[in-house]
Amino acid sequence: MRPFRRRDFTSDRNELTDCGARFSSKGKAGSFQVETGEETVMEQLTVVGIGAFERHLTKEAEEKFRSGARVILQTERCYLAELLGKWGVPFESMDECYQQAEDYEELNGQIVRRLIGWAEESAVVYAVPGSVLGKEVTSLLLREAKKTGLSAAVIPGTGYGEAALAAALCPWDDAARIVYGTDMEEFSFDPAVPLVIQELDNAILAGQVKLALMEYYPDELEILLATVQGDTYSVRSLPLYELDRQPKETFLHTTCVLVPPVPFETLSRRGVNELMEILHILRAPGGCPWDREQTIQSLRSTVLEEAYEVAEAIDLDDDDKLCEELGDLLLQVGMLSCIAADQSRFTLRDVTTGLCAKLIYRHPHVFGDAVAADSAAVLKSWEQLKKAEKHQQTQGDVLRAVPRPLPALTRSAKVQKKAAQVGFDWAEPFAALEKVREETEEFAEELRGTDEDKRFEELGDLLFAVVNTARLAKIDPELALTRATEKFTARFCAMEETILARGKRLEEMTVKEMDAVWDEIKHSVVKDREGNTY
Repeated sequence: MRPFRRRDFTSDRNELTDCGARFSSKGKAGSFQVETGEETVMEQLTVVGIGAFERHLTKEAEEKFRSGARVILQTERCYLAELLGKWGVPFESMDECYQQAEDYEELNGQIVRRLIGWAEESAVVYAVPGSVLGKEVTSLLLREAKKTGLSAAVIPGTGYGEAALAAALCPWDDAARIVYGTDMEEFSFDPAVPLVIQELDNAILAGQVKLALMEYYPDELEILLATVQGDTYSVRSLPLYELDRQPKETFLHTTCVLVPPVPFETLSRRGVNELMEILHILRAPGGCPWDREQTIQSLRSTVLEEAYEVAEAIDLDDDDKLCEELGDLLLQVGMLSCIAADQSRFTLRDVTTGLCAKLIYRHPHVFGDAVAADSAAVLKSWEQLKKAEKHQQTQGDVLRAVPRPLPALTRSAKVQKKAAQVGFDWAEPFAALEKVREETEEFAEELRGTDEDKRFEELGDLLFAVVNTARLAKIDPELALTRATEKFTARFCAMEETILARGKRLEEMTVKEMDAVWDEIKHSVVKDREGNTY
């Protein structure tokens, strides 16, 4: 383990003396000196972790408390209050802040402001039960000390999590991650790694921790609850769902929860990590022959199919189907990344890294100093940044970059939109509609002829002109054609059902007879299989 080194944050007055990275500072009035063996450091603010029990107090920490500095306790609800009384060392506490503050942000702000103000007048030692490392208030203190030019130091102590682990004698304690209960919302879970949650000081927080854990772990998972009994921890097991149902007095700042590692097969809820682990198993020797045979090329059509099924679920406004289809699409992302990793091309981490970098780069109005008044400004900025990112020198480069595999209607609309960005466009949809009439006549003329290539070309021009008109009318041509197809299907089915009900079959009727029934259907309301009416 790397030895902990205290840091002096005095602005612009630090002197690097040797490769041991020790610092010295002249300090301010009222600061006191501490011998480190090689240098004398003037420290105006020292944050001390005092551990869980008296036996955890280090000699260095004791010397700090006996140094004559102003001693402030985070709370008097700790063993140090009685010990300082025995030593005859006066002290104050921050308990008043806990009573006044509405939330942890306000609490930390009050503590930092008070300590910085006092440290500017005289040397201060701030005692924190458990460990000081990893706590937001410690980071805030050191940051503010640096801003104000105060010299600062940190003395680590045994955390409640470490003490609880030692008492529980867990076989996995060397691999455990330790987190504060108040940090659970921002914590990144990995159920394969043992977890210790410390400082569950109230039942409400315990309930929040339970709900956070149940997003990943089975409700019935046996966890360990560690509470202080005298000068040690008492550890007992209970199912996760009962965590916040314990007596109120169970939850103190010393209370910890120990969560064992859980194999992904037994999890009730799983994330991307578990997905990738499953895929690696499927593609490993002894896994699934089909999954092992897949290549990036073989999955191309599957990716398209799954994307269309996601689109269909969106059209149906079906949450259950959308959730399922998004999973199928995510499977393709995972499989492609897994195959690429096997070939040492890239990993899923590379995929997400590139995506995150792109999002940050293309949102300078969120992550930088740029300003975007509305969504139109955002889109304009996005296109400009995208063009620069992809080294597109001309607008022709932009048009050529529109993916060829897109559905033809969608691709033509995107190409037209890109051309319009530099002003090459019709003024309004009626002007584009005139082009449709022109292209219709040209196509009709070729229909009368015998040149199939020209006929093919003119039909493409006609469709392209129709898409232009739709775009200028702010209509998605792909969706419009999809709706028209669904409407035709619904009316055709209704026509056939009507004919069958009259004792006839389509194959037995003339087009004129079918048209007559079709006209009847057009003037009535029909529904498709999803319940949409036409």
